Amino acid sequence: MAYMKRPSSVPGAFRSVPGRLGLVVVVVGLGIVMFGVAGCSRGSKCVPGVSVECSCANGRRSAQVCAAEGTFQPCQCLGLAIAPPVSRMPKVGSDCLESQVPVPGGMFWMGDQDLDKSKPVHKVTLSPYCIDKTEVTVAAYRLCVEAGACPPASATVDWKGMKPEDKTKWSQFCTWGKRGHDKHPINCVDWTQAKTYCEWLGGRLPSEAEWEYAARGNDSRNYPWGNQLPDATRLNACGSECASMAQQRLDVSWTPMYAGDDGWPATAPVGRYPKGASPFGVLDMAGNVWEWTADGFADYSSEPATNPEVSRHDESPRVTRGGAWLSEVAARVRATDRLGLAPGCRINSLGFRCARGSNHSPAE
Repeated sequence: MAYMKRPSSVPGAFRSVPGRLGLVVVVVGLGIVMFGVAGCSRGSKCVPGVSVECSCANGRRSAQVCAAEGTFQPCQCLGLAIAPPVSRMPKVGSDCLESQVPVPGGMFWMGDQDLDKSKPVHKVTLSPYCIDKTEVTVAAYRLCVEAGACPPASATVDWKGMKPEDKTKWSQFCTWGKRGHDKHPINCVDWTQAKTYCEWLGGRLPSEAEWEYAARGNDSRNYPWGNQLPDATRLNACGSECASMAQQRLDVSWTPMYAGDDGWPATAPVGRYPKGASPFGVLDMAGNVWEWTADGFADYSSEPATNPEVSRHDESPRVTRGGAWLSEVAARVRATDRLGLAPGCRINSLGFRCARGSNHSPAE
């Protein structure tokens, strides 16, 4: 189908500390010990001092040495990108990870006639897939960094045309390296960093069709929880606490989306708003942080689609979904709202979650 590109959105539309790689400790309990394969088995009889090539479980090549007792030692995989811990492997009898929920295949009407960027409404049919129950946390992303598979997240924001004062003002809300934020969503990561993390887990970023279906199901609801307007019990957006913080720390005036205090002036720990769950039990699909998807930003086609191919537009803006902690307008947290951002942007109100299954492949 034909698509038209849209220009990238400026970070303002979202409202209306690099670490060092080091040696990875091998912990059996986390399931990250790597032994050689492809003929390099531990315990095989060998000539002491002989070194042979072997394969780590992640496909990287390394070496193992024959010890004095005449047996090969484990493949030397320290410092190489290692596989995820057992807790992030698929559940027995399921394609989903422990941190994911299954989304059954089905048909739904994608889009929103009330939002210009989400027209026209069109019929989409998806095969079953899995999606993260919450946004990826700081602690989860750190595992990938420590494994050598992901670059460290940044403690600073970055976007085209950013002024020096913007960097100082907005970087204070980046969660990487911030004490007490392990359970908060990782933010200030670009599209490639998000894609790399998901691929480390054997998954991918969700397509925007998958993201929307997981957020609203097939009954065309406005928000993950239904059609009731947002309130402080269902999501982390800009409530009274956010407006107060903006006045005190940023010297700006923000208009709260709702009158209540949701408990978190910026990002919140993931999964804190069960009343905001989607029909499939997915959490934080509204508020907290916007989320990268695999798709390039393009106009919708009116034609029905089955497992729509992820749109690929090289370095064009990527679709982000869900609204964030600083969103002041309810339309921003509708399950149908969409924004486009350049893939290199790092924003303090932007994170991601992963998917796996179905027949989509990540955008390039």
